[in-house]
Amino acid sequence: MDRMTRILAMLLLGGALFAQAPKTHLKVGDAAPDFTLPSTKGEKVSLSAFRGKNAVVLAFFPAAFTGGCTKEMTSFNKDLAKFTEAGAVVFGISTDNIPSQKYWATEVLKVEQALLSDFSKKISETYGILMPSGV
Repeated sequence: MDRMTRILAMLLLGGALFAQAPKTHLKVGDAAPDFTLPSTKGEKVSLSAFRGKNAVVLAFFPAAFTGGCTKEMTSFNKDLAKFTEAGAVVFGISTDNIPSQKYWATEVLKVEQALLSDFSKKISETYGILMPSGV
């Protein structure tokens, strides 16, 4: 095997390892695991506070200040009135810390919905969305 073929094979193997989907024990129809996380609005948010009252949309995103995540959160914000009219509450969740999320939310995105910080990554892992790279 020539050098370029070996490099290409290593890149493909590495990409396949990192492209694996995260694993979860959750199944369709399971109750969402409860959590309490700090929010960019300055209060802690517990999922259980909404049970029986509101539908909750949890929009997990890998990292603030990235192109894809910026589009995702601005899209949710653009349609926030539709979610609210349907009785739903929308929360963006990432593993970023609160100061970073707050700056991104208020100064960059100018979004209305609260972002929640899963800085410990425990909730992202529980929900099965944490990739092998830790994001």
